Amino acid sequence: MRVVIQRVKHASVTIDGQLKSAIQQGYLILLGIEEADTHDDADWLCRKITGLRVFDDADGVMNRSITDINGEALVVSQFTLMASYKKGNRPSYIRAAGHEHAIPLYEYFCQTLSTTLGKDVQTGTFGADMKVELLNDGPVTICMDTKNKEWYLMESKDSTFTLNELQARVDEWIHQYGIRYFNELTNMACLTEEVGELARVMARKYGEQSFKEGESDDPSEEMADILWVLVCLANQTGVNLDEAIRRSFEKKTKRDATRHLNNKKLKG
Repeated sequence: MRVVIQRVKHASVTIDGQLKSAIQQGYLILLGIEEADTHDDADWLCRKITGLRVFDDADGVMNRSITDINGEALVVSQFTLMASYKKGNRPSYIRAAGHEHAIPLYEYFCQTLSTTLGKDVQTGTFGADMKVELLNDGPVTICMDTKNKEWYLMESKDSTFTLNELQARVDEWIHQYGIRYFNELTNMACLTEEVGELARVMARKYGEQSFKEGESDDPSEEMADILWVLVCLANQTGVNLDEAIRRSFEKKTKRDATRHLNNKKLKG
């Protein structure tokens, strides 16, 4: 299942000269369905679409979701998204699902998205000759394919990922399993709690305290918990950790280029 999501100021669908549907600020979503698609594909896309943070906050940062702005959605069926163009110049649409499979799945997608948004989704008419008008805001356009989820699967224990990918994976997990983020103050309290848990392990292992029966001496779990909550806070506040750590390296290198080298206390 493939979608093209466009952030719009307004969008509409006209059929045979008659206005079928129209929305104001929100998403125009073009939806392509193939024979292999199921309800699981639709469910995944609806969660992702609802959770995307691509609308501006008060500071002009893309940090708000469609639900945060009470936005609208217009879904238009688009079998040409399944075009194969590997050979020749005339696209093949053999991957596109037939009406008997595509129509029920299209309707299920629209119903599910309506539920996750908490409001009715506007639609075109499946299979009709539609005239679609929109004003793309940005422009902001995002493509998704449920058969090519960029960073969704995390089963491999050997996988590594960047800070940007880590933020994306945490965000995906939150919207799939956590429903939504705790608010910022709650997560700040959670972060403080996790730092305290790490301090306890470190004091037991490297300080003069002893471990109580059943306590683990491995600090890695607490470190991971700290990182998790920190990433949540970064996602909530619009902080790009990759950019932030790069700036931190530059600041520290400029400020402390000779400071520690000249610190006699470190040369004992």
